[in-house]
Amino acid sequence: MSNTMAVILAAGRGSRMRDLTAEKPKCLLPLAGRSLLHWQLTGLRAAGLEDITVVRGYHAELLTGDFATVDNLRWESTNMVRSLLCALPTLGEANMLVAYSDIVYKAEHVAKLSQ
Repeated sequence: MSNTMAVILAAGRGSRMRDLTAEKPKCLLPLAGRSLLHWQLTGLRAAGLEDITVVRGYHAELLTGDFATVDNLRWESTNMVRSLLCALPTLGEANMLVAYSDIVYKAEHVAKLSQ
């Protein structure tokens, strides 16, 4: 999967989570001791994807790490499609695997999707 990049759509607040996302994006909520984002990064990297971009919006300053970022500055008034469009300029000639920031998966799942 060397010519595949991953884009994690993480711009929204996750308002249905109410108070849990009052101060941080939904992808930073913990599951089994690690954030949802951490689970995703681990699964993607274990499947061989190193080129990972996170589309930020709500509390963008909290989404930093060993991944690239692009910002959806209009996250409050747009949707996942607009967030994906924010990442398109980074694509180049690579294939793209798109993930929502609140879905946890294992490396095996990523590998099956790329077959």
